[in-house]
Amino acid sequence: QARPSVSTWRVLERTSLPDSGVGVARVELVPVTGRAHQLRLHMEAIGHPVLGDELHGSDEAAAAAPRLCLHASALTLDHPDGRRGRVTFRSAAPF
Repeated sequence: QARPSVSTWRVLERTSLPDSGVGVARVELVPVTGRAHQLRLHMEAIGHPVLGDELHGSDEAAAAAPRLCLHASALTLDHPDGRRGRVTFRSAAPF
């Protein structure tokens, strides 16, 4: 049986794809729990699959982008030396 999982989300921007006019949104997703494919499954479950998702998305969503449009814009972790506290790495989404 699947274990419970929780994600939070908020819409950052609404727009449409230039070629098809299909409405899309840039969404900030935060996994509260850490389950495999959690964000992709939650977006699919609410009827908004991640663009480019060939595993969990619809055919239309999979074809809408040349790659999976899921990107970690920030990662925070404890420094491996154990003395320098937490470090954060940031990277803007390339799409």
